[in-house]
Amino acid sequence: MQKVGSATEIGEGPGGGGPPEPRPKAGRPDRGRRTALWLALGAIGGGLAALAVVGLGLAVTGAGEPVAETPRFVEESAAAGVHQVYGGEFPSFVGGGVATFDCNGDRRPDLYLAGGSNRAALYRNESPVGGALRFSKVSDPVTDLTSVTGAYPIDVDGDGMTDLAVLRNGENVLLRGLGGCRFERANETWGYDGGDALTAAFSATWEGSAALPTLAFGNYLDLAKAPDRSECADSELVRPATGAETYAAAAPLARTSPLTSAPRAAASLGRRMRIAILGTRGIPASYSGFETAAEQLASR
Repeated sequence: MQKVGSATEIGEGPGGGGPPEPRPKAGRPDRGRRTALWLALGAIGGGLAALAVVGLGLAVTGAGEPVAETPRFVEESAAAGVHQVYGGEFPSFVGGGVATFDCNGDRRPDLYLAGGSNRAALYRNESPVGGALRFSKVSDPVTDLTSVTGAYPIDVDGDGMTDLAVLRNGENVLLRGLGGCRFERANETWGYDGGDALTAAFSATWEGSAALPTLAFGNYLDLAKAPDRSECADSELVRPATGAETYAAAAPLARTSPLTSAPRAAASLGRRMRIAILGTRGIPASYSGFETAAEQLASR
């Protein structure tokens, strides 16, 4: 078997048959410059790739998800035609809620804004699709109530029209939706006694096959009983009357404060609790409910 040599071993020598002479190195004066050029291009390409990887890394969260673009909001209330102020001194320092819902079936969110000592206001959304925001005020004594702290949209009677539970410093009002952004007072129709407390919270749920939802009203201060703001009113649970489409009398919800129940529970076990409160301006309370809680806790 004949051995095949490598490229440096094959070929003819000067005599034609002897071992080949070593191949002389070809002279290429531009080879060094081309090598340097390719090295430079490689370095630049590698740098750009590294920057792309770093940029991608900065655009991805620790969980591996892309970072969402930060939303940007612009104040356009006045330009949109909304002119409403929640104002007043105590007790209007709580509240200031707004309800958004569709009151005329055009699939645009309309607004009902609390006013505190000012009148509440209903605004119909007339914004063109893709255009600037535009609202028009719907004036009506039924909705232009005073002492409103907030409102919640809910279909109380299940007729497909959105109703409103209006929270107030004083009598709460249930407004029945009539369509076309029109409402009527429904306290008497639904047998609801709105009370006279300062209401600051609301929730609702449907229980079983009841025709109306169960309503919960969270009341704050009992100003009628304690003008010095030292007592909170009982919150109320309002359930439908059995077999009727009206409400039964409201049931008071017991006021259980963890600030008073915890020390009492510890005392029943023969222990003494030591509680430190941070962030208060001190007592006697003259600024907020947090200071009132600290003052009540210190006296127990």
